[in-house]
Amino acid sequence: MFRIIAFQACRHGTGCSHLVANLAVLLMQAGYRVGLLDTDPVGGGIRTLFDLENEAIVDPHSYWWLSFDPQNPQQLRSQAYAYGMPHPYPQSGIYLPPEHNAGQISQQLASFQRYYGGTTPSDALTHLSQDLQLDYLLLDTQPTLDDENLLGLALADTIVVLLQLDAYDFQRIAVLLGIVQKLNIPDIWLVLSQVLPMIDIEAVVAKLTDTYQLPIGAVLPLDEDMVRLASGGYFAYIIPNMT
Repeated sequence: MFRIIAFQACRHGTGCSHLVANLAVLLMQAGYRVGLLDTDPVGGGIRTLFDLENEAIVDPHSYWWLSFDPQNPQQLRSQAYAYGMPHPYPQSGIYLPPEHNAGQISQQLASFQRYYGGTTPSDALTHLSQDLQLDYLLLDTQPTLDDENLLGLALADTIVVLLQLDAYDFQRIAVLLGIVQKLNIPDIWLVLSQVLPMIDIEAVVAKLTDTYQLPIGAVLPLDEDMVRLASGGYFAYIIPNMT
């Protein structure tokens, strides 16, 4: 069943885009068809990780489809296709809109409504998922609480909140969760990012679970190999032992 998962960080620099991109790769490896919506208005982020920052699609009615490249196991093959056309690509893969459709979620949803004629944003995403036979749609939202981000969060079936173990994030997450929980999203998870190796993980997880009454989906360590990669790719594929 098609599911929408929104990722919301407490601040910039927590690795939200990296998590979304790598989760998409892992889901593709497991045989799923995954859509990615990048809401960064200035671009970069996910497109840099997938080596698309210098690529451009001229046709506004086309999109990127990323799939495994058997000739280069550390890279994904990117091909452009038009909406509504037959699917010549493999069973699993990653959908990514062209760069000129990146940015505010409302603009992307309006584009889908023009393509598919949906009367609501939810209808448009349903049509998109049916056209491309998507299993998941991952929303990489911005660390703000404006109307744009709230629109994306309200459409989600699951919300994943990233935070670091510092005082700023603990203050921020209390406000963020208070707003997110008013959206009546039944499935909310916390992910701890850039956790130092000397931290007592079990104690921290127990304290956060007790404080926020939410499950901890993952604890992501601050790892030298990941830092050394320097956004030069997706570690789930290049450093598979990390996953």
